[in-house]
Amino acid sequence: MKKLYKIWPVLMKLTEYAVVYQLGALCLVLLYQVVSRYVFNKPLVWSEEAALYLLVWITFLGLSYGIHKRTHVRMTTLEALFPENMRKWTITLMDIAFGIACVMTFLPSVEYFIRMSGVRSPGMRLNYGIVYVCVPIGFTLAILSIIVDIGRLWTGDVPKNT
Repeated sequence: MKKLYKIWPVLMKLTEYAVVYQLGALCLVLLYQVVSRYVFNKPLVWSEEAALYLLVWITFLGLSYGIHKRTHVRMTTLEALFPENMRKWTITLMDIAFGIACVMTFLPSVEYFIRMSGVRSPGMRLNYGIVYVCVPIGFTLAILSIIVDIGRLWTGDVPKNT
């Protein structure tokens, strides 16, 4: 567990960079598509597909990053109903519930990745495995994020929402 706590900030920093660069690439692809379509009157065949794939990767990598930064959607109204001394328990129970959902979704995501690995996308002719491997990766990172989040919550080492 201590090793996970040591490498976790580095892994999350790499995840942050990956999401930021993918978001930049998404903006460039969409800008290129708009210029190509409306200025040169030659729409691109691959841009919408590339944008979709980048968005899928951003979503699933961003999931764990949001948990790490404690900015993911959580039931703050439910948290607020309980007194301050119960807050840790409330957050922990919500994290466990979300962790269970991630664990239950992990296996189907691996099966889907395996099933789609032999199929090529229509526009870019890209192996769908490259696209959909982000789903099990994202859920694995999310599960680890929840474990680290709960551990930090109970040790008092909770990162600020920055």
